[in-house]
Order: sequence, then structure tokens, then C-alpha cells
Amino acid sequence: MILKRGFVLLLLLIVCLFAPSTSFAHPGNTASDGCHYCWTNCAYWGEIYGQRHCHGGYSPPAPVVYNPLEYMQATKSLYPNYDGETFDIDIELDDSSPSSYSVTLNKCNGCNPGPSADFYTPKFSFVNVKPGRWYMNVKKEVGGYWTTTTVWTLDMPEWYPPPTPIPLPTTTPTQTPVLLNTVGGIPLLSYLFIGGGLTLFYFINKKKE
Repeated sequence: MILKRGFVLLLLLIVCLFAPSTSFAHPGNTASDGCHYCWTNCAYWGEIYGQRHCHGGYSPPAPVVYNPLEYMQATKSLYPNYDGETFDIDIELDDSSPSSYSVTLNKCNGCNPGPSADFYTPKFSFVNVKPGRWYMNVKKEVGGYWTTTTVWTLDMPEWYPPPTPIPLPTTTPTQTPVLLNTVGGIPLLSYLFIGGGLTLFYFINKKKE
């Protein structure tokens, strides 16, 4: 009886050791190396938002990407709207080697702007931005990888009205007077008319004769 019971326990132990284990993975396609970034419900799956990880028990170290954004200056241009409260903004980075940029303008300091490219030139445009403090979070594509997020702080002023359009001055075209050749103060053209009339009168009288 004891021998039989021991055989059953040994059999169960063997089954447990060789039985396939079941694992659950969060949704999302993976790259050829079995890795991908987490963008949805990351905390639920125990992952960090925006961090690359791999399935299958191996997580290669993320590549170290040089981040040139940290050394760039940004200039902004404000255009007040006629709604009485917002601005349109153009922000341009002094980037001598433009590529793709992932950009957000919001109230979150240092938030990952996401995996998609939003601009393909270093000039970013935003519309209907209200006064207050905003954060522009930017990533740049370098060698097929995104850099870490770099943040610019924008302190928007209180709204002010757009400048009043200045109408262009209108000009009335003037005619340049044409000087006629004159003889004795009488325009030469008058002599031509008189001469032509006399010649016509001469031929008419001659015909009558």
C-alpha cells in the first residue's frame, strides 16, 4: 500500500516537472527579436510606460542613444487669436540635422510623447494655446531609435489683441502730358488738318470746273 502510494506521488511529480507552463502576455505586436514597447495599460501588466521589453525570458539592454536635443535652443513666435483668450504658436529648434520628432505640448513635465512621429521638420506649430505654463516634451529619431524625452518650459502671457491691420496706401495713376510740336504757338497737328481741308476744297472746285 505504501509502495503504491509512493509510486503515485512520484508519477505526479514527474507530470508537474514536464508539464508545459502557461503564461499570459499583454497585447501588442513584437519585433523580430520578440521585443516591443509598452504603451497601453502598462501598470496592469507590470510594465513601465514607454519602456522596451522582451518576451521569452530575454531582455536585451536598450541601446544608448545620443540625445542632441539637450544642447539645442528653441525660439517661439506667438500669434494672438481673435477669440480673446488663445494664441497660435510656432516653435523652432536650431537643429542642423533634422529628422522625425515626437512632440506633445501639455501640462505634464517630462511625459513621454509616444511612439509616433508628429513633425518631420524642427519647426512645431500649435493652435489655441491658453495663457499659463506649458511643457513641450520632445523626442528625436536618431539612427532608427527615439532619444529620451527633453522638456522645454513655455510660460504663455496673458492674451493681448492682434495688431490692427495697416491698410496699404492707394495711389491714383497720373497721366503724363504729351507735348505737341508747335509752330508759332499753334500745334503742328492743326496745320495738318487745315492743309488737308484746303487741299480737299481745291480738288472739289477743280472737279466742278
